Amino acid sequence: MERTARFMSDLLWFLKKPYGFFTFGMFLILLGLVQAYLGKAWLRAGGWIYRAKQPIRYRVTVAMYFLCGVLSIVLFLCEVNR
Repeated sequence: MERTARFMSDLLWFLKKPYGFFTFGMFLILLGLVQAYLGKAWLRAGGWIYRAKQPIRYRVTVAMYFLCGVLSIVLFLCEVNR
């Protein structure tokens, strides 16, 4: 009797070790895109930052989301190609 893999046998595959980095990176990039579109960014300690009121701090915050997302995806690629 042959044993075949079931379709979608592991539903949480995207949270396992190298794929968790990719999922987190895509989430951060998506979050950066939404914040760039809305014109307001969320900081954990400081609340909301608006593009019109604090443009430099807003741009740094959105750039931080993009940079962390890209670095997380690069870490995923390094883990996969190891």
